[in-house]
Amino acid sequence: TVGKLLASVPLPWNIQVAGTFQTSPGPPITATYLVRSADIRASLGRDLSSGPTGTASVEIVRPGTLYGPRVYQMDARVTKIVPVGRMRMQWNFDAFNIFNANPVLQHSNNYGTSGATWLRPEGQSGVMNARLFKVSGQLTF
Repeated sequence: TVGKLLASVPLPWNIQVAGTFQTSPGPPITATYLVRSADIRASLGRDLSSGPTGTASVEIVRPGTLYGPRVYQMDARVTKIVPVGRMRMQWNFDAFNIFNANPVLQHSNNYGTSGATWLRPEGQSGVMNARLFKVSGQLTF
């Protein structure tokens, strides 16, 4: 289940405060083991149908049965609106991932002979981005 809450509150002096809270399930956890034909020849009594250099993927953990911890994220925005003649200037200050959470979003499901890479975060999007601040403006005329 994914949950999202959004609140926006106007304050005096043309200031507006907004916040977003999101929660989503953690990444699915599976374990895939790549078995070589030579490894299973003793128990099967023959090579795999793909030949002596063939491989077979074996699921150690059934897909859809295990998930990582839930992911929580909170973002906020403060906006100041300044009238400039007939125009309107809007200044924004945004804060993403306020609590600086760092859950794993994507990990390796390959379980090798040692299991050393299993559940290791993968790539740039493997862990949630760190706390981030942004200042922006908008001119409406």
